[in-house]
Amino acid sequence: MGVGGNTYERDLDELRSLRRAADAAELAFAVKAAAFASKYHQDPLDLSPATVLKHECRMSFTSASRAIVVGEQFERLPMSVEAMAEGEIGFSHLALMAYTARTLTESKTSSGFCELDLLRKAKRSSVVAMQRACALYRQQMDPEACLQQEREGVESRFLELRTEDDGGVWLRGWLENEAGVIVKSALEPLSQRQGEADERQLGRRQADALVEIASGGARPHVQISGTVEALAQVAGAPAAELELGMPISAEALRRQTCDCSLTRVLLSSDSLVIDVGRAKRTIAPAQRAALLKRDAGCRFPGCERPGRYCEGHHLRHWARGGGTVLDNLVLLCRRHHFLVHEGGWELQGDVGAGFVAIPPKPYWLSDLPAA
Repeated sequence: MGVGGNTYERDLDELRSLRRAADAAELAFAVKAAAFASKYHQDPLDLSPATVLKHECRMSFTSASRAIVVGEQFERLPMSVEAMAEGEIGFSHLALMAYTARTLTESKTSSGFCELDLLRKAKRSSVVAMQRACALYRQQMDPEACLQQEREGVESRFLELRTEDDGGVWLRGWLENEAGVIVKSALEPLSQRQGEADERQLGRRQADALVEIASGGARPHVQISGTVEALAQVAGAPAAELELGMPISAEALRRQTCDCSLTRVLLSSDSLVIDVGRAKRTIAPAQRAALLKRDAGCRFPGCERPGRYCEGHHLRHWARGGGTVLDNLVLLCRRHHFLVHEGGWELQGDVGAGFVAIPPKPYWLSDLPAA
């Protein structure tokens, strides 16, 4: 708290004053921004006022659009502006109320807008809670417009996938409120950190969760074109190729074929097809049921991913003579299956006593001779 316990309060008062000054500056900018938007509907380059402010004032398009709306509704919200000046609400509260005021006053089906109703809620609500309160108020005062907005949102949702030269895929899209909540709710439990050693950033964890959900815990059907030498990781063997992707490494091939429905396309050294057939290397339904019963979830030490999101892993791969039998199989989640194959980690132990995970050697030690 500091000497005499006064430093904390002084610092907090200073921050409150600075916040009120910042809110006042935001409001002044909003009024000017609305006047600019009214005067210049389109600039000489045919850009919208919000787009011009985004570039010229170094702000996001959303912030620029929000400022214009607040400025447009400024005179409709006198009590709220006064409450902001007194520090009872913030500029973000005012922006939410301004959007609600514009939406309801411009709608032909609205029952109207009452500033006092929302101001009372704003004074006792966080910004997040106020966002919900405004949405509920719009639904109450104009259900027909909200229904139409939902319809338009569903029609506007999209997902674009763009494949790069190396086979990587960029994703870009937009989801309306309900669909966004469904996707976030599905990703959230699978994108939590898996123990203290999980150093993945949120974006990586969410990407991994999306892949897990897409796989649905089911065995993928993989059509692979390659040679037996590629599967056995013989030096100089040509790379294997996925039907819908680019060439993959031998370890990725081995991971994919640990437990999958595999269509084998064997090629000669001249890349001529010499055999097409169904491999007998998949884990049978009865075996998978036994695996789920025995392992329950991922067997990588410290992982608690449930079995429905796990894949069967051959401790000794069948390409190296390992059998597709329970004593040679364990469940691994998609992330840890990757670490054991492409990541260079090793599982030491057995299915009964459990496993110890051995990390790969740092690259600067990998070439040193054994002691």
